[in-house]
Amino acid sequence: MKVNHEVQAMSSEFSIGDVVALKSGGPKMTVTAADFVQFAGGKVFLVSCKWWSPSSKGYQHDNFNPETIHLVKDE
Repeated sequence: MKVNHEVQAMSSEFSIGDVVALKSGGPKMTVTAADFVQFAGGKVFLVSCKWWSPSSKGYQHDNFNPETIHLVKDE
């Protein structure tokens, strides 16, 4: 399997408990997992996040390509 070294470097950038946000904007999210996921076409590195959604009055959860999120600095 061919390894993308940029993705490998990103895999160590996010840890469980980190606060992140989409680069395009949106709510702060908490990283719940960061790992390679096996799909039919091969392995893909994804970051799983959870956040509170006031509109749905509940938690939302989704997986993101690490290139689409960034760490939120402490305020």
